[in-house]
Amino acid sequence: MFKKHPVLYSIGIAALVAFAIHMFWGIAVVSGNSMSPSLEDGDFVLFNKHTNPEKNQIVVAYLGDKYIVKRIVAVEGDIITIYDGILLINGEEQGFAEYGETGQNEVITLAEDEFFLLGDNREYSKDSRVYGIIYRYEIIGVVERKL
Repeated sequence: MFKKHPVLYSIGIAALVAFAIHMFWGIAVVSGNSMSPSLEDGDFVLFNKHTNPEKNQIVVAYLGDKYIVKRIVAVEGDIITIYDGILLINGEEQGFAEYGETGQNEVITLAEDEFFLLGDNREYSKDSRVYGIIYRYEIIGVVERKL
């Protein structure tokens, strides 16, 4: 049948490939300079929807009405400490907790399927310091490469 209709065969193969790509991968656009120098504003990234996120990987997360591209800096068992406006992860200083706000003191131990995300360019990033803990179901994929 397909030998008689090579156009239908080509369309069928293209549809199958497009479906497979949609099921396993996605493409996102980086917005802003919060991931600089790793990723720049306007960069396209290919992400894998079926890879389990791990510490130090860049991920795409969906937070209600927006997508964010950030790096996982803390995972289950890690201790997040906010002390007088300074953020520490397992005792290592990571910069200001929330754009330099002070007076907030908190210690959080991440549970299973909880992540803390930061932008590589900490000074200009809205990340877990603003949005709080990110849950596994909010992470839609792990960035595989810049396109």
